[in-house]
Amino acid sequence: MNYQLLLFAMLCVIHICARDMRMEKISRFTKVLLMPSLLWYYLSVQTEPKSLAVLVIVALVLHTIGDAFLLFPGQWLMAGIGGASFFVGHILYIRYLALHMQSPGYMLVVAILAIYPIVLAGKLVKRTPAPIPMFLYMLVLVVEAMFCAGAGDLVSLFGVVFFATSDTLLGYNSIEKKFSDVTIMATYMFAEFLIVVGFLLRQGAL
Repeated sequence: MNYQLLLFAMLCVIHICARDMRMEKISRFTKVLLMPSLLWYYLSVQTEPKSLAVLVIVALVLHTIGDAFLLFPGQWLMAGIGGASFFVGHILYIRYLALHMQSPGYMLVVAILAIYPIVLAGKLVKRTPAPIPMFLYMLVLVVEAMFCAGAGDLVSLFGVVFFATSDTLLGYNSIEKKFSDVTIMATYMFAEFLIVVGFLLRQGAL
């Protein structure tokens, strides 16, 4: 049994329960621990050279920073720093995937399939407080999905789709509260998990 993975799973369950029961202190504490525990799991099984692993490591550290700064809703400076941390983290994911490119042709397939979601995202972000940064962020997720396909990493591709789903729900909530925090966080945690598992499967560590 991998105890690092068990720790991540336990933190996910505790965090979701705390969110559902509105236990803010526990919810905030566990949220900041989610990505470090996932990173610990990644380090416990990954087999690639440090020059490649460091891209994933720094990306998860940046996503931890993003989680921490996004604990302050309504404070736009904090939200901006948090969003920027996630943005750069995704850029590092893309760089990692670019170094494992196998089938560039599949990138075009994802790009074509993403046209309609991009149009919908464009309509959504126009109504948000920061339309241009949010649209650029969604474009980065599309590019990340394209590189997942190009690297032949379908598991991580599904992870990016869940990431986009989580962020879309968050975007809707910035306009009008429609979706629960539990749903947003559940899709986010599953997204990060799938991305990391996809990386590990691709390198033969699992």
